[in-house]
Amino acid sequence: MCFLAQNLLFRLYINTFIKNNKDYLELMNKNNTIGIIGVGSFTLDFAQRSADFGYKVLISATDCNHRIKNTAEKIGENVKISTIQETAALSDIIVLFLPKERLKEIITEMPDLSNKIIIHHNYLISSGIPISKDFYKNTAAQTLASLLPNSHIIKVYSLLESSGNSSKNKNDAKTLYYTTNNLQAGERVKNLLIILNFTVFNLLELSELNM
Repeated sequence: MCFLAQNLLFRLYINTFIKNNKDYLELMNKNNTIGIIGVGSFTLDFAQRSADFGYKVLISATDCNHRIKNTAEKIGENVKISTIQETAALSDIIVLFLPKERLKEIITEMPDLSNKIIIHHNYLISSGIPISKDFYKNTAAQTLASLLPNSHIIKVYSLLESSGNSSKNKNDAKTLYYTTNNLQAGERVKNLLIILNFTVFNLLELSELNM
């Protein structure tokens, strides 16, 4: 095969890759800003991974930001503590870790989040994964959907093993399960989680395998 033909084939491959992996390549852009609203072990780990990758990270506590100042400084220079309003407005992807009873109170303080991707994290306490078609449907998810009808909400879960299985906690923290009714947003979040070195499973796909 002549050089010209090889060059044309290579260009065709690159163009096809870019077309099929546009979201992935956009996520590789380190100008993206990740917003963290609500502080816990998962969200701090998420902030650390995001900062290590090179993303700008905004963190907002739901009570007093000064309590997380030292923690944020240890994560790195890419991290900034900000108000909930600023984090919500300036972030490309927002990670929420909020108690169900405060969802409405905190979300009503935020600016318009239409068309933004919202990752809502929660823990599962399990010695296994209870898979069912309705697994992702819970009151917190429904409340969030009603409060943010024009946002792209991705429910993300990590396993919190019972005390008898506590030795597994460190490994399970790297494994996440997600579900969403928005396939495009779900694919974007899946790619982000993979970039941040999580192992990712789609709960609905798992439920179909277990039917």
